[in-house]
Amino acid sequence: ELKNFTHEVLQQFLTEGEILFKLRHPCIIRIVGFSYGDDTHAPWILLSLEPTSLEKAINNKELNKNQKNMITTELVLGMRYIHRHNFLHRDLKPSNILLSKNRHVRISDFGLATNESLEESQLKGVGTLRFMAPELFEERNKDTRYTNKVDVYSFGVIMFFIVTESY
Repeated sequence: ELKNFTHEVLQQFLTEGEILFKLRHPCIIRIVGFSYGDDTHAPWILLSLEPTSLEKAINNKELNKNQKNMITTELVLGMRYIHRHNFLHRDLKPSNILLSKNRHVRISDFGLATNESLEESQLKGVGTLRFMAPELFEERNKDTRYTNKVDVYSFGVIMFFIVTESY
């Protein structure tokens, strides 16, 4: 019996797998396989292997200006695709932006992603503090909803990191 998987953790895991199946785009991590698991095997998601993250590449000074420009463009294309399909990532940050061996963007970690139509009260988790939009700190009522602006704010922080190579 799997004791480490609470119902909430399992539901978040399954939701991430379902979202990745729906979002097929060159700038989003590819799902290669998926298993719901059973009584003796944990569920798993097999993703494409990408060798590094944007955070590591910048910290190691591996990117030139042209690569940074391409990464920025691809990040915008990936975000636009996610938002056009009515999803919010809600945890965009350099460590969740993987880079292929040719330095192409693969947005990853959709564990906090959600459909825009969900009410605030239905959402769990809020992302990483450094990348959170200020409105997420305000007291909210049950009718308040996130919009794609929370991802746009995170993108701005990421852009600052790309340009200055610091936070």
